[in-house]
Amino acid sequence: MTKVAEKSLWRILPGRAISFVLPSLLLTILSGAKIASAQSASPSSLIVTPSTLVLLVGEDYALSAVDATGRPASGAEWALSAPIADLHVENGEAHLDALSAGRATLTAALDGQSASATISILSGSALPPATVRWSLEPTPGYETLKVFQTHPSVDSPVAFYSIEGSKSSTAIIRALQGLGQQVWMTHLSSSASPLTLKQNLFPYGQTFLNGELFGNVRQILIGSKGFVATTGRPEFSAPGLPSDGNSILLRGSGDRFGGLLLLERGRFRDSLLDLRAADGTESWRYRSAGRLSKNWTVNQSGDVGIVETLPKPISAALLVLNGKTGEVRYRIPFPVSSSTINGFKCTNTNILSNLRPSPAGSVFTSADGDMYLQVEIHVESLVMDNCKEKQYVVDNSLALLRVTPTGETQWKTFQHIHSDATGSFVPQPRVFAGESIPDGFGGVLAAWTYTFPGAAGGQKPYFEARLTRISPSGQRDLTLPMPFWTVI
Repeated sequence: MTKVAEKSLWRILPGRAISFVLPSLLLTILSGAKIASAQSASPSSLIVTPSTLVLLVGEDYALSAVDATGRPASGAEWALSAPIADLHVENGEAHLDALSAGRATLTAALDGQSASATISILSGSALPPATVRWSLEPTPGYETLKVFQTHPSVDSPVAFYSIEGSKSSTAIIRALQGLGQQVWMTHLSSSASPLTLKQNLFPYGQTFLNGELFGNVRQILIGSKGFVATTGRPEFSAPGLPSDGNSILLRGSGDRFGGLLLLERGRFRDSLLDLRAADGTESWRYRSAGRLSKNWTVNQSGDVGIVETLPKPISAALLVLNGKTGEVRYRIPFPVSSSTINGFKCTNTNILSNLRPSPAGSVFTSADGDMYLQVEIHVESLVMDNCKEKQYVVDNSLALLRVTPTGETQWKTFQHIHSDATGSFVPQPRVFAGESIPDGFGGVLAAWTYTFPGAAGGQKPYFEARLTRISPSGQRDLTLPMPFWTVI
């Protein structure tokens, strides 16, 4: 960022905290496609950033011309359609000093290409409430999907990353300064759309009959009428998965060094990659042998905590990746969830067993650098004798996993439902992992869902959202006025 641009930022935003301004700028970028602008709508190798700008008389601002490489171009010729501002060029940028109220078009021309931006100057001492300071239109042929604020870095001028998708091409990332100027642009190998960002998969699962794989049954849950099974192979049948060799973009967030973390999903496996703030090149890529969760956390040293599920063998674990290299620092496995039926299909020697990864909630980093997340473990079994239910066991629990920066782990079970009895299976309550956050006093707030299956005598099934505060002084459970808690 030039010294003039830095001066402009503080003159434009006097007395206002940056933390309040940045969210409004994110909204401005996302809504840029809906704001009238003189920016050319036809494909061009030259654009002006930002696309629209509103100033007060007496303020100054800098805009840049970006060429086909997505980076600021030098040598552009600038022109302003009306003398409402003083225009001068420094290091290829157009610098405007607002002189009088009015509206004008700022045009850049380079190598036979031209592009423009709309400049509005208002009188008065402050902009009207909700005024859009600046906006940036999507790249021609693309739409803006997501905008991410970066982690502040003294080594990088990038303040935001914008993800744009196209129906005919892979996604692009645009790196932007806080003033709306584009720093660089890079093409990804993955495609992106509103649908890819919402894509989800069913969990893995493997079912065995007498120790051998049994069809394509993914999950078995023992119920009051035998069992409930879900079938199919999710790696092939889930909607929205790309063809083999291609990938889709699922999510992005800032890393600890001013760069950008991105999650890409292939047909059979996922990847987490990190882009450098300096130029958008790939810093590292972790290629999973299975699936990675759409939620992750970054601690104070830049390490990334993310849940991975693997199909062979069936397992789930929290990975802590080196934020600078992408190498695995620690892998903390979860207990496996299972359902077992002895005497399956009325043959007492048949044992049907289903193994699946234990699902986890969202992961977060506390102020002291520890990572936390909830894990739900569900183990159940049913013994049948000549087609009659003889005995059952259900054990369902929520455990809070804590991992220190040095890799030390601690498991704390904070919800536990257990039932075992002779006779027919009786449906039991169950708990589901949700989101966890710091409580502000050195403890954890764990939100989760409780489900009651109903009971004889007419009591109907229901769901409840619940909250547990776990602190050094003890545990407290609360019920929230909502039916369930979803994982972010």
